Amino acid sequence: VFFTRTGAHFAGKRSQENNRPSLFAQALLSSANKRKNKIQGPEDDAGLAGKVALISGGGAAGDGIGNGRAAAILLARAGTKGLVADRDLVSAERTVEMIVAEGGTAAAFGGDVTDEADCKRLIEAAVDRFDRLDFLDNNVGIGSRGSVVDEKPEQYRRVMQINVESMFLL
Repeated sequence: VFFTRTGAHFAGKRSQENNRPSLFAQALLSSANKRKNKIQGPEDDAGLAGKVALISGGGAAGDGIGNGRAAAILLARAGTKGLVADRDLVSAERTVEMIVAEGGTAAAFGGDVTDEADCKRLIEAAVDRFDRLDFLDNNVGIGSRGSVVDEKPEQYRRVMQINVESMFLL
């Protein structure tokens, strides 16, 4: 699946049985195309129904689909309630709107997962809202354009702080 300003396009393998996109691609396509359907489907058999997840990095720009938004939508389709967290509250709220439009349950939280106090508030918000927290889905991450030889230590530390330390803090 690749995304453009005009929507999502499937460019990968299709299921051999029915020549349809994979479940993951179908989920992304249905969300990107704003198809409204009840949250139910093959994902229901994943054993996640009734669980509570915290999805960090669950926002995406506009109506686009990033890894975090896709994970939040698929978890909701599997019956998971979720706290969608992103440093951009508006993008987390948009993910929640997409989930709720399909009949799922989710709430949004704005916070910085590189900040220990925000991480504590995030966990508390999930437990306060849903009375428990079963698992985390960490989707926060950045890359670097520098090579190992050219990378500045400050940039390396920032990448590690966001990509690795944030998982420890949560």
